[in-house]
Amino acid sequence: MENKKKQIKNFHDLYVYQSNYKAMLAVFKHILPKLPKEEQYDLIPSIRDRNILMMQ
Repeated sequence: MENKKKQIKNFHDLYVYQSNYKAMLAVFKHILPKLPKEEQYDLIPSIRDRNILMMQ
């Protein structure tokens, strides 16, 4: 059985980037909408900023 590895051409090909991107999407889709309204104004911008920084 041959173990072929995909050549990395840019950061999008990195497994760690792909995993973080999927986690970020899950947070945006499943967690942020469930936050109470009174917490959304403080927490949502903070969570978004941290997720975006994680992707850079």
